[in-house]
Amino acid sequence: MKILLYTFGLSLFVFSFSSPAHACEPIPVYMQSSLSERVSSADAIFEGRVVKVLPNTDKGIGAEITVTRYFKSIGPELLTVYGFGFGDDCNVAVAPGDVRIFYVKGNPQAEPILKANRIKGLDQAEVVNNERVDEMLRILKHPPVVPQ
Repeated sequence: MKILLYTFGLSLFVFSFSSPAHACEPIPVYMQSSLSERVSSADAIFEGRVVKVLPNTDKGIGAEITVTRYFKSIGPELLTVYGFGFGDDCNVAVAPGDVRIFYVKGNPQAEPILKANRIKGLDQAEVVNNERVDEMLRILKHPPVVPQ
């Protein structure tokens, strides 16, 4: 009986410190990246619509995106971006038809495949919000441009 109680107690102790394998803990508001941080850490920022979601690879889930306007940098109308996920893995989930603002690493003019930029939490892409766009344009101090 002592061995059974010892084993049970030990298993409770061990499992009390375990966590789900792919759960993403929400980042408290005070630790989330500001728009200024997102803008300065991204090489390119653009608004676009997800046309197609690509299979998961070692780079994460990819998306083919039709760009409607560039806020930072300039490039083609169609881009491929990797680095998305399932949402619960701390990477933004994307689906065909999603219209988002994307923050990426890489040069859209020189590189056919870009990487989603992530500095803190789910900040690789966000739903288009006019107030957010106005704030970004104030930070960047220039109007958006259309794809080449």
